[in-house]
Amino acid sequence: MKILCVQLARFGDIYQSWPTLNALKRSNPDVELHFLVRERFAAATVGLAAIDRLIQLPSREIFEPLFSDHPGLERSLRNLNSFTDALRAEEYDLIVNLSFSPSSSYLVDIVAAPKTVIRGYTRHTDGFLAIPDDASSYFYAQVGVERNNRIHVTDLFALVAGVELNNADFTYPKCDRPEGLAQSYIVIHVGASSVEKSCSANSWSEIVAKIQKFYSGQIVFVGASGEECLVPHDIESDSIVNWVGRTELKDLFGILSHAEALIGADSVALHVASLTATPSLNISFASVRFWETGPRAPRSRVLWFEDSRHISSERVAAELQLLLAHKPASSFSIEKIEEFGVLYKLNGYQEASFSWELVRALYMNIEFPIIDSVTIRHGFMRLGELATLGLDQMSAIQNPETRSIAIGILDEIDSLVHQVGQFVPEIGPVVRWFQTEKLRIGPASMNEVLATTRTIFEKLRDICQIYELNQTFNEQLPREDLTWKL
Repeated sequence: MKILCVQLARFGDIYQSWPTLNALKRSNPDVELHFLVRERFAAATVGLAAIDRLIQLPSREIFEPLFSDHPGLERSLRNLNSFTDALRAEEYDLIVNLSFSPSSSYLVDIVAAPKTVIRGYTRHTDGFLAIPDDASSYFYAQVGVERNNRIHVTDLFALVAGVELNNADFTYPKCDRPEGLAQSYIVIHVGASSVEKSCSANSWSEIVAKIQKFYSGQIVFVGASGEECLVPHDIESDSIVNWVGRTELKDLFGILSHAEALIGADSVALHVASLTATPSLNISFASVRFWETGPRAPRSRVLWFEDSRHISSERVAAELQLLLAHKPASSFSIEKIEEFGVLYKLNGYQEASFSWELVRALYMNIEFPIIDSVTIRHGFMRLGELATLGLDQMSAIQNPETRSIAIGILDEIDSLVHQVGQFVPEIGPVVRWFQTEKLRIGPASMNEVLATTRTIFEKLRDICQIYELNQTFNEQLPREDLTWKL
């Protein structure tokens, strides 16, 4: 059996894919496992023992001819075709696409053989996006900033691949303690995956000053080239080690695996620390979904701030002191308590749970949450009316005399459903579920398309009727069960 796993995102996503690749190999020891990444981010695969072959997407060869002094579309297409032809010749039995992007779906469709089973985004025969599995459908509808998912991305990757993770899948290349580091030290990653997720040099200066009041070990700064400006230079101490811009990605395994703790924002180091089981204090902001990309190591915790301007150095230092002393997390932290799925317990952080409970009801077979808002109830009433109107068009669309009118009404219904989701964001999970299920309808006969569309409208109507009838749960409601035990 031959499997291709595709991850065309950046360093952090590649490291978060490691456990899934390890689980694929563990579940299928004799499988030939290939891993496709962009050449720019291939460094994040160093030390990944599960894969049999690393394939790098030659982005430079494909795109550089388009932007040269003498643009060469033909050369670019020739390079692309050469690359995809070679992949197609592998005749993979399974392709797992962990890149949730349009470009990756086209690539997967091109390289898949007729017999290939695909999990993750691909394309229908008519060129439209195809979402073949329920886990990818969940990702498309519910994952990301300003959405309500609380399942960690690492677990979602595993669900897409159809494997179940265990602790043994979080492995890393064993390394000695780097030369120059003391027996006791903590690591601070000064940067992040983007500017809005980073702390300033002033913030780090204040945090380090407070840490040094109780911690006598070394404080090691790490970061990429270009992040030197985030290192505080007003602290003079023999215990400070500045390695920002002086190490490679693979060096993080040795640095973090021997550290007492890591402090950092949403970053590569945080995801490496999840593999090395290094307790982490994650400084998180509103621009990040800590639920999805936060720390996984034991004793880890998250401190949430609106943005970098609102960081409290006192809270960061106090939480680190508790972490190092193996004491319970503070009342203002977010505590990592579970191994898989929904990892965190909210202590001081508050987040409305109604929309998340809707997500769980839609996908995980739990009871629908009770409404405590007139606005939300009205939102469901409007959706119910639109669902009923949509069902009325199913018969009209089969009549040639009324077909064009029915199609126009269905188009208008799609627009109105979207508007309801904007006006009542709390019911956004239901709106996005409906939109995604309709998107999943592929090329088929008119009768098949109408039957599937009718089923989706019926499900939407049934969901809305729960609230119209003032019920909290309907045992007969048909729903997809992704078998998450959360």
